Amino acid sequence: MHPLKNHHFLLRTLSNFKGKPVELWLVGDGPLNEALKKLAHDLGINNQIKWIGIQKNPFPYYKHADCFILSSNYEGLPSVVVESILCGLPVISTRCKFGPEELINDGENGLLVPVGDEEAMTKAIKTVIDDPSKLDRMKQSCFSQDLSRFDEKNVYKSYEELFKNTYNDFLQNG
Repeated sequence: MHPLKNHHFLLRTLSNFKGKPVELWLVGDGPLNEALKKLAHDLGINNQIKWIGIQKNPFPYYKHADCFILSSNYEGLPSVVVESILCGLPVISTRCKFGPEELINDGENGLLVPVGDEEAMTKAIKTVIDDPSKLDRMKQSCFSQDLSRFDEKNVYKSYEELFKNTYNDFLQNG
């Protein structure tokens, strides 16, 4: 629960589903935890949120969820998106710089929305709720996606090449 993750935006979006059978599970903790609980109370959606806290093993939550939502303002390589996709869990994510667009094929294994666009996020969530066949297709797409480029060995090799090229460039150009 950190400002960068923009959970305030996610809770305001959830308030568009007040009284509907939509439940948000918040796994984790952080400096904004109490402020987010107050916001949920003020928005009247506290009964639609499960405050799960930090978990050593998040995979049971992936197994029982319909989709994963990433509301971040900024990301690097969000490992939680990789984990979700590998578990067959479609991701609704903000189209923040770096990360999500490299992992999510919009409309295939998830949905991408502009950062901070509550209307677009609401529409994406509504799509998942209203079209179970689309959700099933996205789940199947997750299972068929090749994420091997994010495998530990491939990532290590990419870093090694980056450092080697940077070092060689430095030697040649000062």
